[in-house]
Order: sequence, then C-alpha cells, then structure tokens
Amino acid sequence: MNKADQKYQVYILDQSYYSGKLHSYLRYKQIPIETHQINFTQWWQHAYPNTGLMKMPYAQAPDGSWLQDSTPMLDWFENKFPPFSILPNDPYLQFFCRLLEDYADEWHWRPAMHYRWSFKADAAVNSIRFQDALLSKTPGPGWLTSWLAKNRQTKEYVTGDGVNTQTRQHVESIYLNALDWMEAILSEQDFLLGDKPCLVDFGFMASMFRHYSIDPTPAKIMRDRAPKVYLWVARMWAAQGADYQDAQWHYEPGKLPDLWKPFIKDICEAYLPYLLANAQAWQAGDSNCTFTVQGVTYRNTKTYDYRVWCREQLIKHFNALPDDARSAVQETLKEFGGWNAFSSEQDIQSNLDPDNIAPLRKPIKPNLKNKLKTFLGGTPWSTSG
Repeated sequence: MNKADQKYQVYILDQSYYSGKLHSYLRYKQIPIETHQINFTQWWQHAYPNTGLMKMPYAQAPDGSWLQDSTPMLDWFENKFPPFSILPNDPYLQFFCRLLEDYADEWHWRPAMHYRWSFKADAAVNSIRFQDALLSKTPGPGWLTSWLAKNRQTKEYVTGDGVNTQTRQHVESIYLNALDWMEAILSEQDFLLGDKPCLVDFGFMASMFRHYSIDPTPAKIMRDRAPKVYLWVARMWAAQGADYQDAQWHYEPGKLPDLWKPFIKDICEAYLPYLLANAQAWQAGDSNCTFTVQGVTYRNTKTYDYRVWCREQLIKHFNALPDDARSAVQETLKEFGGWNAFSSEQDIQSNLDPDNIAPLRKPIKPNLKNKLKTFLGGTPWSTSG
C-alpha cells in the first residue's frame, strides 16, 4: 500500500460547524488525511449511500470503512493514533473534559445557528457561501436554491430549536458568557487546560471557528469583547502536536480547575436539565419539548434523539469511572446543582447505535422514496451530530 492509499479521505465543508472541529483535530494529531471540500453531487453520491446520512464531516478509512459523527470519531482516532493525546490521565478530569466537549458541541449549536441565520447580514453572506460551495450543482436557479437553504436552516435550527423573542436574549448570553469565561482562561494560558490543546479546546472549535469567528455579527463581537479568544482560534488552527510534546496541562488530579467552574455551573443549571427534558420527551414519544432553564422557558423545541444519545454516552463514561473518581464527579455535580438532572431516569435509550459501532457507519441501499425525501429535505438533524 503506497502512502496515498494510507490517507484518510475526509469530506468537509468550510461553513460546517463540526467540520472545523474535526479538521483542526486531525491537523493537530498529524494524521495522514486528504481533505475534500464537498459539493451536493459528491455529498449525494458518497455520504448518503455509505453512511445513511447526509451529514458532515465524514471520512473513509484506508481499509474502506466509513466514519461519521465528530465526537466518537475523535475517540476512534485517539485509539488508533495515541501520540499527542488530547485527554489527561486523571479519570475525574477526563469525565469533565467529555462533559464540557458535549456542552460545547450541543448547547452552543443553538446560538451559533441563531447568529448565522437570524441576522440579515450573516444570513445573506452564508446563503451565498452555501450556494457557491454546496449547492452550485443542484438543479434550479441559484437564487432559489440559496433561498431554500436559508429557509430550511432557519426553520430547522433557529425557530424550530426554540429561538424567539422570549428566548433570544438567553440564547445570545450563551455565546457572550462563553467569550467572557474563555477570555479569562486564555489571559492566563494558551489553551483551555494549560499549554497544549485538550478535548475541550476541540469541542469549542466547532462553534468558535467556523461560526462565531467568521460570521459577521459574532465575529465582530469576538474581536471587540474577547480578542484572546480570537487569537486562540488561530492558535488552535495552527497547532501541530509535535510542537507541544513537552507542553503541560495545568490541573490537580481529582480537582476541578477553578477557571472551568463558570462553565460547569452553566452546564448544571441549563444544559443537563435540558438534556433530561429532551430525553423524557423522547421517551414519551413527543416530537416537541418544553423546558425552563435559568428562568427562561423554551417552548415546543424539537425533540432530538441524538441528544438522548449524547446523554447516554455521558452516563456511560460516568459509570465506567473508577469508584473514587465516580464519587468525586458525583460530589462535584451535586455541588453545582446538576446531579439530579444527570442521574435521573438513566434508562432512557435513543436506540441510535444499538450495535455500539459508532463512529463506523453501514452502507445502505436507499429506495426512491427515501432518495426524494432526503434530496428535498436533507437528513433529519436529530439522527446525528
């Protein structure tokens, strides 16, 4: 097998939330890859039949297997490429790295989509970008496909995810608070756990890179409010593991870093209660979920089985901890008020990965009905993240 055959074929889109996260990780780990900026035709021909989804990013391994979903992909690559690990050895801190990564992935999705599609200038820029990069080879005039893309993104990810006049200020506070908390951390060190990137850094690259630091409205806010975060985005993109072999993380085993506490407080007050409410709605067969966090009520947000799966995975990681670390995590979650939401109803299952093979995907043979449904509306976002 020649060197070209040993590369992972990675399919991304420059505008894609999770593409930025995965791509920056693969660059840091110095994993041999060949990247492909995907258009609709390639997406249709590669992603759908080989993964069963039309989601990005995805990858084909040298052995021909297909991978999708950034969080389990990072775990998968960590096992195959141990150098430049992004997880500390301390089991207690490993859990909180995973919790923060999940929060960065899922809780920041809503404000990232809001800033992209609720603001006129941002929506206009991204409609054109989507048309040029992804939709240029689709049938129909460009203005129409661009408008359809904007309409779908807004309906699915903004209004459909609970963003309205009653919740808008709270949604925007998720981003603004994160900037303030990250700016405080990055005023003392180069990365979120010390002198080299960890899993949490890559989790926040999903929103901070391809969305917040590039889309006009949040990018201006970042430059004005948190310039060290803006610098961190570039530092993360440029980071190569070999340059950080002797760098250290800053933590005490079994102890939560003080600079992470505002994030953990927010997770316990807002994100874990939301995950529980979403899971309970899923279990009850409700397509919509209403929940109240931090004094704000989100009504009739879409119920996402993928976020039920996210909660499953966090509980799985918690249960796999050694006894002393598990007890310490429980005490920390109790201290910040998140234990009841985390521990309640642990048997709620998403059934998204019954064979426990994620991030590996099985090829499918779609029928005409499924092809037309997917072509017109895409894969329902609830099926993967």
